[in-house]
Amino acid sequence: MGLWHVPLEQLTVENLNRLLKGTIAEFLGIEFTEVGSDYLKGKMPVWERTRQPLRLLHGGAHTVFAETLATYAANLVIDYREWYALAFQTQTHILRSAEEEEHGWVEGVTRLVYRGRRHQLWQVWTYLPSGELCATTLVSIIVRPHDSLSRRQKTFE
Repeated sequence: MGLWHVPLEQLTVENLNRLLKGTIAEFLGIEFTEVGSDYLKGKMPVWERTRQPLRLLHGGAHTVFAETLATYAANLVIDYREWYALAFQTQTHILRSAEEEEHGWVEGVTRLVYRGRRHQLWQVWTYLPSGELCATTLVSIIVRPHDSLSRRQKTFE
């Protein structure tokens, strides 16, 4: 088997985009666009929900986009029936502005840098439609067993 826990043929963009329903990613307009053998791609609009007052893509939106790509990819390399993956640290470097009128969208790709039993590290590159790199983000992921999620939920009930 390759990088993904599920066979690549079963990983469709349509199935992944359904998982975004009701999340901040859906609210911001993030979509998955391609699943490769060792990468996940997506896009995000530069619009009223993702821009700052200067009509440039907001730094926080860059980070949400990168974390979405990396976290979903991280969950695809583990047995999601027993484990779940969460981002616990992100570091985004914005290299170039993305403007609403000029660019409209940014596109991103994430690849696995490191995979341990309980920790993963993903790199995300964000590009303008012209292909110019506009941001890079490193996302640290923690992998936890589902029973730890159940214990946490019970403390808040």
